[in-house]
Amino acid sequence: MLASELPFEILLNISRFLHTKDKFHCMFICRAWKIPFQESMWRKVCILDKKKLEAICSTSAIKDNIYLNGHNTRDLYLNGKIRATDSQLYALQLCFQNLRRLYIKRNCLNETDFGKQADWNLWKYLEDLCIVLDELRIEDTEKVFLDIVSCLPRLKRLDLIRHSWKTKLAFTMKDFETLHKHLPRLEYLTLSVDLGSLSREELLQARTVDPATNLTVFKVDTKIADHRWLYYFAQKYPNIHTLRWEPYDKNGVTDDYQEETSFLLKGVRYAFQRLKTLNVHSAGSSDWLHLFFWKILCPSSLQIRNISCRPYLQTRKPEILEEIIRMCMDSFSRTVETLSIKGRYRFNIPHKLTELFVYSPHLVYLNIDQSDASIILDELLDRCVVLKRLRFACGWISVSPDSHNSLGRHGLRMIEIYDSTIDTDTFDYLSFHCRHLNYLSLTDIKAIGKVSPKTGSLCLNMSYSSFEILHIFGIQLYPSEDNINPNTVVNIMVFSRPIPGNKKPENDTSNATVFGSKQSKIFTESTWFHLYCDEKDMDKGAHTTRIMRKKEVNQARKYYRHFQRNKSAAKKLDDIRSIDGQTTRYGWKKDLPRGYAVLKCGDVAKYVIGSELTDAEIFWKNIFDSLT
Repeated sequence: MLASELPFEILLNISRFLHTKDKFHCMFICRAWKIPFQESMWRKVCILDKKKLEAICSTSAIKDNIYLNGHNTRDLYLNGKIRATDSQLYALQLCFQNLRRLYIKRNCLNETDFGKQADWNLWKYLEDLCIVLDELRIEDTEKVFLDIVSCLPRLKRLDLIRHSWKTKLAFTMKDFETLHKHLPRLEYLTLSVDLGSLSREELLQARTVDPATNLTVFKVDTKIADHRWLYYFAQKYPNIHTLRWEPYDKNGVTDDYQEETSFLLKGVRYAFQRLKTLNVHSAGSSDWLHLFFWKILCPSSLQIRNISCRPYLQTRKPEILEEIIRMCMDSFSRTVETLSIKGRYRFNIPHKLTELFVYSPHLVYLNIDQSDASIILDELLDRCVVLKRLRFACGWISVSPDSHNSLGRHGLRMIEIYDSTIDTDTFDYLSFHCRHLNYLSLTDIKAIGKVSPKTGSLCLNMSYSSFEILHIFGIQLYPSEDNINPNTVVNIMVFSRPIPGNKKPENDTSNATVFGSKQSKIFTESTWFHLYCDEKDMDKGAHTTRIMRKKEVNQARKYYRHFQRNKSAAKKLDDIRSIDGQTTRYGWKKDLPRGYAVLKCGDVAKYVIGSELTDAEIFWKNIFDSLT
């Protein structure tokens, strides 16, 4: 089949994988290709500045082209501070009447004449609508919003978002009923609204509301004064599998209906029975706000698989976080598959979390991001027997004193550690007991180990590990946990791994080392790094990693062959260092007496040392998804 004979639908699918520039060139390949690639160029329109908005809404010749092709547009994105007037919004509605997805981001709408001219019936085919209402302060916001959705009966997803509480938007139970009356197909709902107190009449009506059976995802971000709304949502949304509950309390307002809420929910026969994913992000000064939801939900028989907990505590009370973890583990340890615990308050005292975790036979992903938390890795892995991915930030990781006697093996595949302290025994344990560990990321960590007085080396032994990807950025190395200060930090690091194919280098052997007997030689190659600080950043402590030159490496090797003698003979100099203990790029010799750290690994397919990863969170998530 010739390229010109490809069906229209196939050409249209091919166009989805091409950039706009490539689509433009494809339009001129042949006559058969012109229409499908021309249509694909209009499938998604992004308006990111006022100039483009004015061009589309003008009466120039460009507008004729837009009217001619606008019916092919399915996705429209408004972003940037364009502040479209209502007349401009109406012009967009006339141009793009076959939209399926519309995204209106922050500062995209003008409040001066909003709602006076635009005709939302022209977008009656919309299936996905996202509006950010920040800076849109108008009277009767609730009525205006409900009038808009009344024109969009085909909506399956609705996101109404406020990043700021300055925009007033308060929903009553009647507003929710009106919303679902207008949107019978709704499957996904995100709302940032205020929820006031429910009256006795409304609570009685909640028993007989018509359930919105199509809705499966419900996310609500609210300044709440009455948790009895949970009773209404349990009646209204019997089929939701994902719930995000984000209560916010700035002034410490108490809820007088805690016991009544628990009683009401117990009366709902199948309250949230299909719930599988639960995200609870609480913020406020009231202790009960962070605990209340869990105290209601945890005694239930729900089979929740994915839990995300973010209690933004405003007081130094780690016991609240610990109580939440304890309740989650007691209730959902047998079913939970992913668990994320994230806080933002620094308690300034270590608090141990390992003992809070019980046997979890299905937990494959654990994320702990809480300041000053500490975990004992071997005990944690013994309880989370199928754990594949561990992400830990802002705390301490260690192993128990008798961990070296353990013969157990774990299935951990990837571990990411951020802004934490970890000792060399933990590296040794990970390598020996987690033989399937293929992905390791260390960012802004403090590694602690003993510097050999004879050789000057501090060893991070991961020789049993074969990595697909190894990432190290911002590492600091210290000879003792009791001596973490700028005067002891080790700034020279050696990365050692076997040479692929175990072949002896033909020419340059300066960085090659041989281990083993004559019968079984293992050739390794080493890369030497120096951690230094630019002179302009000395007061900031921002250090940089560079690969040392061959001449510098030879001098360092020679120095460490007689480390004891050379260190004793070294003169103490008043050198200039950063607040974290790094010298300048050319002052690497001043770091020799402090010793060096050597990271020993097995095979490494790809490594990145000294550089940050772009979109690291998405990067590691995609890798984890590929593993599962």
